[in-house]
Amino acid sequence: MKPSGTLLFLASSLPAAPLGQGENPRSPPAIRPERWLVVDPGGPPQPAMDAFVCKYLLDRESPTPTPGSAGPLGDARWTEATMPEHGELGGELGFAFTTVHSDHDDVRMARLPGAGALFVEGEGYVGDPERRGFQGVPVHLRAGENRIFVAGIRGGFELELRKPATRMVIGAWDFSCPWMSRGDKFDRDGALAVPIFNASTSPAKSLHYLYGHAQPDDGHAAPIANERRDGGSIAPLCFDVRSSYLFGGLEFDDQDRIPCEWDQVLVPLAARDEEDADADRRVIRLKVGELHSRAGVEPSWTDADANSDTFLVYGTIGSEEDWATSLALARYFQQRLWYWSKICPQVVSDEEFLNPAKHGLDESRGNAIVLGSPRTNAVVGWSWSSAPSPPATDEPARLEVSAPPRSDAKRVKPPFGTWSAPDARTMRLLYAVDPFFALKAGERRAAFEADPKTKAGIVRRW
Repeated sequence: MKPSGTLLFLASSLPAAPLGQGENPRSPPAIRPERWLVVDPGGPPQPAMDAFVCKYLLDRESPTPTPGSAGPLGDARWTEATMPEHGELGGELGFAFTTVHSDHDDVRMARLPGAGALFVEGEGYVGDPERRGFQGVPVHLRAGENRIFVAGIRGGFELELRKPATRMVIGAWDFSCPWMSRGDKFDRDGALAVPIFNASTSPAKSLHYLYGHAQPDDGHAAPIANERRDGGSIAPLCFDVRSSYLFGGLEFDDQDRIPCEWDQVLVPLAARDEEDADADRRVIRLKVGELHSRAGVEPSWTDADANSDTFLVYGTIGSEEDWATSLALARYFQQRLWYWSKICPQVVSDEEFLNPAKHGLDESRGNAIVLGSPRTNAVVGWSWSSAPSPPATDEPARLEVSAPPRSDAKRVKPPFGTWSAPDARTMRLLYAVDPFFALKAGERRAAFEADPKTKAGIVRRW
C-alpha cells in the first residue's frame, strides 16, 4: 500500500562511468581543523545563543577566544581541545572556535554533523545537527586567517571543508521522489527533486539541468541524462531545488505498473551554469520498495506564510557591509528553512525583485521577506541612490520584523514583509532570533534589541 504523504529519499548515490563525479584529483585535500577552543553553553540553549551572538558576531572587532577566557554566558571558560583524526570531538560543548588559513579566496563545502551552525568571518551557515548525512553547504574562505565558530553543538561535532570538483554541486544526499513498489501503479507526474548548490561567490546566471528517467540497474545500464530543464539563476553560495519526471514517457504494461523484477533503479543527473566548463554529474540509485523519509517541521510563525514560492530579498544599495550582511542572512534562512521545514525560498537581490521580467522571475510566486531598511534595500526605499548613505545615529538599535500583508489586503504583488534595522550590526541579531520559529500565529510584527543592561542577551520590545 502506498503510504500517504510520504517521500522516498536518498538511498545511495554512485558515479557512473561517463558521468563520473567525485573528488577532483587536482583539487586540494579536505581541510579538517585539528586544534580548537571549546566551551560549554553556560546556560539554557537560547540564552546561550543570544549571549554568543551579542559577544562574538554583532561587532566586527569582537573578542577572539583564548584559553581560559570567559565564554559567552555564565562562568564557562574556553579550553583547548583536539579534533580526532576520525569521528567527532565529543563532550558537553556549546560552542567551539578555530582559525583556518587560506592562501586565496576559496569556496568549500562545509560538512558539519552534530552542530546547528557555522560562522566564518561572522557569516552564518547551517550545519547538520541531526546527523542526517548531509555533505555540507558552500562557505566562503577569505585569503588569510579565517575565524570560525561552531554553535548549537549536540554532544559533539566534526568539521570538514571539502573542495568541490565543480562550481554547481548536486545535493545527492537529500533528494526526494515518489513512493514506488514492485507491482504497484506508478505516478507519471511523480518527480525527483534535488538541491543544486552554487559553490561560488558569483551568481549562477542560467542553470542547465539535465536528467534521465529511471531505469533498472541490471549491471549493464549506462544511464544518460538526455532530458533538460534550463534557465533560472542561483545567488552566490545559495541553492535551488530542481525537479524532473522520474518515469516520464517510459512504457511498462497497459496498467503502468512497476515491473516486479525491478530491485534498484538508476537516475542520471547533471548540472552546470552556462558559464561553466564542466558539470556536476551524478547517478542516483533508488532501492525499489525501500522507504527513507524526512519530515519537515512547519514554522510556528504561520503569518509569514513561508513556502517554496517565497522570495528572500537582500539589499544592494547600502554600504558593502550592509549588502554582505543582508545576503548572508538571506542565505542562512534559506538553508534553515530547507533543513528544518523542507522549504526552499528563492534568494534574490532588490534589483531582481523590482525587475522580475528582466531576470526571468515568476511574478505570480507567493510572497516575500525583504531584508533591510529604506537606506539599504531598494524594495522598501523605492529609489536608487548614487552613493550609500550612512546609518542614522538617532535611530534605536532595534531589529523590527513584520509579516507580509494578508491575502485580502494585497497592494503589492507579490506582497512582502520586512526585516529591518538601522545598521548591519543590529541586523545580525537575526542569527539568534529566527522569526519563523520564534514568533507564533497571530503575531504580525515584533521588535528585538540587545539588552542594554547585560550586553549579553536579547530582549523583545513589542
